[in-house]
Amino acid sequence: QLPDRGQVPTPRLREGFAGQDMYVIPRPLLAEARVHPLLRSICPTDVGWYPKARYHYRDRPAGAQEDHLMLCVGGHGFVEVDGHRNELQSGQLLIIPRNRRHTYWAADDAPWSIYWMHFVGEDVGYYIERTPGPGRPVGVARAAEREAVWLFRGALGALQGGYAQSNLIYAAQSASHILSLL
Repeated sequence: QLPDRGQVPTPRLREGFAGQDMYVIPRPLLAEARVHPLLRSICPTDVGWYPKARYHYRDRPAGAQEDHLMLCVGGHGFVEVDGHRNELQSGQLLIIPRNRRHTYWAADDAPWSIYWMHFVGEDVGYYIERTPGPGRPVGVARAAEREAVWLFRGALGALQGGYAQSNLIYAAQSASHILSLL
């Protein structure tokens, strides 16, 4: 018998997927960097790529301190924000606002491949107000999805070079562009 498509996976993995790429900017460095004018409006704090993330699962009962964007480019998974469940499918993105209780996981039958970013900034509310609601997926046109993937790869590449101010600015400008695709 097949499990319910929305069943939480076992085992549960936060990370460690073959081919993954992720960067978590050290918080003391981030606090110093955010005084720069180009890092005030939108500033990524964590950026990643999880391909075919079988058993991917995160549960944050108190939410996260940052807003969180997920772009699904393959497979699918499930996201619950404040008890409301939605399916995130390939070609969709969503935003989970900071400090909102949430859980998400990849589907067993076709685990998602996702680009993701946590971010903060003075202009974040502008983008969140334009989504259909916390954790509710938005379809992305194919051309916009390709552009977002290119921008995510650029941000990941910049952070691979270290956390110099120029790399952080590049990642921040990429984040702004990705959000503008909403």
